[in-house]
Order: sequence, then structure tokens, then C-alpha cells
Amino acid sequence: MNDSLKEKLRSFFTVPVTVSLAVMLGILIIAVFAGELAPHDPNKIDAFHILEPPSAEFPLGTDKSGRDLLSRLFVGSRTTMLSAFCVVGISALIGIPFGMMAGYFGRFFDRIFMRVTDVLMSFPSLLLAFVLVAAFGRGISNVVIALGILYVPMLARLARSLALVEKNKLYVEAARSIGYSSPYILAFEILPNIISTLVVQMMLDIGYAVLDLSAMSFLGLGVQPPTADWGAMLEEGRIIIMQAPAASLAPGLMIIITVVAVNIFGDGVNAWFDPSQRKLPPLSRLRRLLDKEERLGTGDGKPKYVLGIRTGAAAGDRVPIISVDSLKVSIMTARGVAHAVRGADIDIYPGEIMGLVGESGSGKSITAKSIMRLNNEDILVYGGRIILEGEDLLSIPEKKMRGVRGREVSMIFQDPMSALDPLQRVGKQIEEVYILRGMTRGEAVAKTLDMLSDVGINPAKERSRAYPFELSGGQMQRVMIAMALSAGSKLLIADEPTTALDVTVQAQILDLIEDLQKKYGLSVLLITHDFGIIAQMCKKVSVMYAGRIVETGSTSDVFADPRHPYTKDLIDSIPRTGKRSLSYIPGMPPDLRLMIEGCPYEPRCRFSDETCRETAPQTREAAEGHTFACFKDISGRGEGGPA
Repeated sequence: MNDSLKEKLRSFFTVPVTVSLAVMLGILIIAVFAGELAPHDPNKIDAFHILEPPSAEFPLGTDKSGRDLLSRLFVGSRTTMLSAFCVVGISALIGIPFGMMAGYFGRFFDRIFMRVTDVLMSFPSLLLAFVLVAAFGRGISNVVIALGILYVPMLARLARSLALVEKNKLYVEAARSIGYSSPYILAFEILPNIISTLVVQMMLDIGYAVLDLSAMSFLGLGVQPPTADWGAMLEEGRIIIMQAPAASLAPGLMIIITVVAVNIFGDGVNAWFDPSQRKLPPLSRLRRLLDKEERLGTGDGKPKYVLGIRTGAAAGDRVPIISVDSLKVSIMTARGVAHAVRGADIDIYPGEIMGLVGESGSGKSITAKSIMRLNNEDILVYGGRIILEGEDLLSIPEKKMRGVRGREVSMIFQDPMSALDPLQRVGKQIEEVYILRGMTRGEAVAKTLDMLSDVGINPAKERSRAYPFELSGGQMQRVMIAMALSAGSKLLIADEPTTALDVTVQAQILDLIEDLQKKYGLSVLLITHDFGIIAQMCKKVSVMYAGRIVETGSTSDVFADPRHPYTKDLIDSIPRTGKRSLSYIPGMPPDLRLMIEGCPYEPRCRFSDETCRETAPQTREAAEGHTFACFKDISGRGEGGPA
């Protein structure tokens, strides 16, 4: 068994899921081997042992006919569980194929299917079951068929919605282009991709079926005497509850335990297939783990990781507009704590464009969101300071932080389509920012049109009435820039603003940011993984790797003379005219859940030695304003800036 599978199994078998699985297995064992486990004949009437209290011979006592309650509970488990599986099986055999066909073929078939399911779902399920049983007669078989039919719409509509999404994906189009038939595509292409969600729903339906079957038998419409199931036992026990409490309590508890166990296990299966649904430990546990790691050291007492250490003022007497000092951010995941930022130091000065560059996963976006305090609830900033004009943003209350966002610091996100409200016109979304600043509606409209013109969206009045889906990717990114600037902020954080845009539009967006920076006197933090963009746009650059700033300096100095091996490898990877092959960095970034004792880049570095493996390098100064974190001196070995 490989490590990945072990981790998945460990994340799946949480305490609740394990307990629920054990309970379900126990109930199924009782149901399957009820005849062998029952100590007495469950239907044998014994006039000499009527309403016996619990004893060694009758662990739960007897009922008003002298029948052993434990034996009837065991046999009733078989009847109830078998019936529940039959109900779900009938609904799956009918609902899944019809639902998939409705979603895949659409048109007339889909309209007929939806109207039929709408009619069935418009009635309460139990009420409709009563009608069907009344029409076909009492008995567990008729109840199972009636409930199976009533469960069809729920599963069928789920299958329809899933197939509706899958049929438009490229792998289905590829299957069509090869010449596969529709039945083949439904059975062997679409079904395997949606079966996990359907299985989870079927497991939850088992719990509902147990409740509905018990209700029908309780009302006398299900199993008929002397056959036992949990619902029938509840009805029989209701009459003698004072003389024999176990007659009602035992089947009632079995119903409750079964339904709860099935639902908990279903949630676990859902989380297995969909990691985003996994419940994470509370942040209080994350804080305890981080505090423990801070106290612990390696065997020789050295810390497991070293924070960036600043060495002097990099810009003389200039005061940064914002200063990120030894920032530490961790993420609580289902598989452990990931240390996303491990002591980052960044200074951004008034009127400059600073670049933050690094591979995906190096901690750039987490750092930006931490400045804005927009991290998700599973992310904890647990160390360092973020100083904006003398005030630590990490220590101020949320109400005050809302006044900082937009007015002092604004952010452009990677995906404008998901950042813009799809149900509001783009002009209205910008107007709201001006109204929030105290302007009237008329003033806000005028300023919005001016701002749209500034970012190159013309005719502004016409385009302001458009919805986000009516704009191209470049236009949506321009709207995001307009929203960020409309609040009058001093610092603009641009988190990969050219992602998913074509080359021409990328150049236009970058030129727009540069022009607006000069016009409004902004400071800009430009986050990217492209050193070519850094060379074009930024006066200063910080290089980030594994959550730590490994080199900072002016763009010209860093390109001309990179001091950290990671910076050099990134620069060497830039395509150049006349360069026959493209260089790349071998290996993968480190696992952020691990505490790194040495240099995090050591496994991929061609200059590393034993010292790099054992000790984390501290930040040192190469020249005024140029710092790096490395034991080696690779000065003069770079290839220079891009051609």
C-alpha cells in the first residue's frame, strides 16, 4: 500500500466514520445471521412466559404473546434492512437510467421526464405511499414497491443534473468524435464519472427508507402478523409500554442508531470523493499545534526553521507604505498543518511597483490575502506584523479593517469572472464603491463612467450596463482594476492579473496598470510567476520559495547578479532569442506540512552541500538594498536579464 493511499484511508477513517461503519456492520451481521443468532423462535407463542421481564433466558423480556423480544428484534432487523435495500435498489434501477437519459438527450424526453417527477414530488411521500398501498393492498412487498417508486424522482433528478453537466465536457465530445453510440457513452463514459455522487445519495436514501418502512409498518400497512420488523414491533410495544418498556425502546433505538450511522457514514463517503467537504479540526487545535512546534527543536536544540532576518534599511531614510515583517501563516488541512508562509519580509515604498515572484504554491497569494485579512477560516496568521502607516493590520479589529480595505489597500484577483457578481451590471458594482465613500447616486454614476474610460472600456456608458458574462476576460479584468482604484487606495495588490489572458491582452493589462500607477501615484505589489513580467514592470523584486523570501533587491541588480540559486534558476528558465533549449528546475517544491530543518531549496539545488541540509540559512546583505538567504556565494554566475 503506497503512502498516498494510506493518507487517504487515514483521512477517511475518522472516529465518527469508523464508529458508524462498525455500527452498520454490526446491524448487517445481525440481519444476515438473524436465524442463527436468535435464541428462540421469534413467532412461537408461549402462554407460560407472557410479559416476562428481562432475564438470562429472555435478555429483553417477552411480549403479550410470550414471544422473545430479542429474537424478534434480530429477525426484524433482517426484514427492515432487506426491505430498505430493495427500496433503494428499485429507485436506482429506474431513476438513474431515466435521469441520465433525460439529462443527456434533453428536449422532448427531458420535458416529459421533468413534468412527471414534478408531479410525483408535489405530494408528501408517505401520503402518496398510503394511496398506492391502499390501491394494491397491504403487505411489505407492496410497501417496498410503493416507496421504491416514490424514491425514483430524487435519484433521477440528481442523475439528470449530473449528466447535464458531464455531457458538455470534452471527454464526452471526444467519445462522440470517435463514433461511440449514446448508450455506450452513457454507460461507460458518463456513469463512471457521476457514480460516486449517486452512491452517496443512495446511502442516505437507505436511512430514509428505514424510517418510511418503519412508519408504514407502525400504521399496519407494512409487514403483517406474525412477521416482525422494527415498525411493527414499535406498534406492538406501544400497547404494553408500561409492562414491557423494552418492547418499544429496543426497536426505536435500532431505528435511530441505524439512521444516524448511515448518515454519518454517507457524509464520510461524500468527503472521500469530495475533499472540499471534509470537516477540518478547529483553529484552536491549529494554534495548539503551532505553539507546540514553536517550542520544539531538533535534537541539538536548533530551531526547525529560521525566520527571515533583516539587515539594515534597504532604502535609506524612506519609509515603506506597508511593511510585512516575519509573517507566518499556516493552513489546517485534513492531512495535517501546512506552513504556507514561514517568516516573509516585504517592504513596499510609495510610488513603486514591486514584484513578488515564485512558483505556484510558494505562498505569494496567501501573503497577499493576509495583508488584506481575507484568508479562509481554515487559514491562520499566527506570527509577524503587517505595518501600514505605523499601524499593525493584524492587531486591529475587523470593523476597523473594513475601513482599510479599498480605502488604503485594494486587490485585483486572479479570476475576474468569479470575483465579479454575476447578477449585477458592472457599472452598478463600481457605483457601490463610490456610494460607500459617501457620494450621491448621480456623482457615483459620473465617477464610474470616468473610471471605466480611464481603464480603457469604451463606450463607457454602454458597457457599464453589461453583465460580467457579456464581457471578455480582458474587459472583466479592466473592470476589476476600476473597482480597485475607485476607492482611492494607496496600495494596489495585483495577484497574477494576466492569468488566462492571451498574450496581446496581457500586454494591454500590464501597460494599463503601469499607466494608472503613474497617473494616481499608486504603490503596486505585482504577484506573478513570470520573471519576464517582473523585468518589464517592476523596479524592485522579492523572490519567494516555500513560504520564505529568499532574495530581494532592485530588478536590475537581481537580474544582473542573482545571489540565490533559486533566483538564478528562475532567470535561466526565461526563454531567450538564440537559446536552443529551455532550462527548467528539476524536482518539486517541498511538502509544506513538513518542518524543514535546512534550506528548503536544497533538494533541487546544484550548489548544495551538507551544511544546507542541516541548517537553515539566514538572510544576509549582498549590497545596499540587495539581500538573500543562502550560504553560497554564486555572484557572477547568472546569465543576466532576458533578451
